[in-house]
Amino acid sequence: MLFLLIGLEVLVLHFERSASLFAVATVPVVIGPRFIAVGALAVVDWSSKLMSRRNVPFLTWAGIRGGISVALALSIPTSEAKGTILAATYAVVLFSIVIQGLTLGPLVRRVVAVKSP
Repeated sequence: MLFLLIGLEVLVLHFERSASLFAVATVPVVIGPRFIAVGALAVVDWSSKLMSRRNVPFLTWAGIRGGISVALALSIPTSEAKGTILAATYAVVLFSIVIQGLTLGPLVRRVVAVKSP
């Protein structure tokens, strides 16, 4: 039901060009800090015993975002910034579901292949 409502909302939204550019720039801004956070945990002594550094790319890429992010962005009161926030949120969620979701399997196979002798 949530995704149906989200899809209907997209039909009535009007995104400006500047919001679209901001949305595209938001994707690496969201993925970059996740890579840093996961990578930092892989090098910490107590954590490195539990997690291999080879898993950092997989764990970074597996951070798929979705419906809750869009629902929260839609709940923002009407303002000048709402369109930009919605565009950025939709861009991150679509990238996450489509690109990250479709490439997660090949990434796992690559990480497993690197680990195998």
